[in-house]
Amino acid sequence: TGFHYHSLGALDKAEEYYKMSLQKANEVNYLKGLSNSYLNLAALYNNLSDYSKALDANLAATAIFHKLGDLSSTASCYINIAVIYTSLNQHKTAIEYHRKIRDREMTKSKLDYIEGIGEKKRTELLKQFGSVKNIKEASIEDLMKVKGISKELAEKLKKEL
Repeated sequence: TGFHYHSLGALDKAEEYYKMSLQKANEVNYLKGLSNSYLNLAALYNNLSDYSKALDANLAATAIFHKLGDLSSTASCYINIAVIYTSLNQHKTAIEYHRKIRDREMTKSKLDYIEGIGEKKRTELLKQFGSVKNIKEASIEDLMKVKGISKELAEKLKKEL
């Protein structure tokens, strides 16, 4: 509903619904919903040229996406933050955020695109096997020895790598 009001230009009403969504997601500890609510608020505040609030909302979403191990959404937040800093004529800070995006993209591996493999499992797999190549060559039984890797996930790793 907030998005509907936002698209109609009823920004006060949109903010009200975005904040209700934020509250509900927080009550049930739904992190993905919480981060998306922050992004909606950030877009709204950006439209209102309230860059301070937009920045705060983007930073909150970034922290949640980072906690969830969602690298793609974290990178998108960095882009939003860089745009805000550009709007504030803080070009040096904007460039720093663009560098974060570039650095994050350069360190991605095939593991980052496999559903069910978050930052913790990726770290454990790489700690155990040393490289994506070694993970690919490992047996399903060896993959299952890594904390959090079920038979189904091990099979998925073998298939997608």
